[in-house]
Amino acid sequence: MEALMARPGEAQKAGPPAPARPWPRWLFWAPLAVSLLLAFHAVFLWQAHQRARRDYEKVQAQLQEERQRNTHAKAVLDMINSPTVQRMTLVSAKKLPAPQVKTFYEKTSGHVLLLAGNLEPIPDDKVYELWLMPMSGEAMPAGTFRIESDGSAMMLHSMETEGIEAKSFAITVEPLRGSKTPTLPIRYAPAG
Repeated sequence: MEALMARPGEAQKAGPPAPARPWPRWLFWAPLAVSLLLAFHAVFLWQAHQRARRDYEKVQAQLQEERQRNTHAKAVLDMINSPTVQRMTLVSAKKLPAPQVKTFYEKTSGHVLLLAGNLEPIPDDKVYELWLMPMSGEAMPAGTFRIESDGSAMMLHSMETEGIEAKSFAITVEPLRGSKTPTLPIRYAPAG
């Protein structure tokens, strides 16, 4: 303390304080660079999330489709193997019996399964329609179907009313949306 007091003039001679040392330039750019990197990373993560979401939705749709196919296949197998199913083979009513239609009918559930082979081609604006002929009353629509290029077809249909006793089945050619009553002639009917 004495040394400071002994030289009182020296403190006055020092003059104005020295200017502050400037910040290095990289300290100015560093936060900006980090912000840009974070922004790019956020955009990358958002795009990855969108891709993953689309992939997830696609897989979900495929899974739903497979579940529907599995349910359909199980219904077909259950119907073929059911001891209470009524089986009938339908053949051409006018031509050689090469075309063949097999029907499986489960009256308690109202399910009708049709398996066909060698059916005749029909115009594109028409469909085949299966008809359930009940023990009493009018013919009931039992589903429309199209054939493959080889004349084969498979259809599983649920009747609007369950428990109907079937006398027979028949097939006609109808407009695309089907009909409420059969349009003659009947193309396929039970053999014998």
